[in-house]
Amino acid sequence: MKRILTAAVLSLAATAAHAEIYECDFSRGGAGGWVAPVIAVNVDLDSNSAQVVDGFTLQRQDGWFDARLTSKTKKRFTVKWRLPRQKDRLNQNAHLDYRLTVLLPSLKANASMSPVGYDNNFNTHGTCKLVQS
Repeated sequence: MKRILTAAVLSLAATAAHAEIYECDFSRGGAGGWVAPVIAVNVDLDSNSAQVVDGFTLQRQDGWFDARLTSKTKKRFTVKWRLPRQKDRLNQNAHLDYRLTVLLPSLKANASMSPVGYDNNFNTHGTCKLVQS
């Protein structure tokens, strides 16, 4: 899966003019399977917008999935997105809110998923690498 996602990220990289594209590795787990092992994030510096792609977003649509760049400083940036109407293990529909924070310049990352309307929160830690700037 990681190789497929990397190939997708690199093939889509040409579409963003002034973007930074990071590939983040969360393969060590820790979020109960609710956070993908690899998440790519495209941060557009000109428009203060972001997009993500991972195994979950690729099940919804091909290519980049729109996200919100909620903060960007010299020390970190945070991106949020929602996957609507995902089926849980009990076959119930749930909206899933994701958040990815990348710490700069170390490129350590934190990712989390919170199902809307529930108290659960699934967190994991990993590392990112800059694949295009």
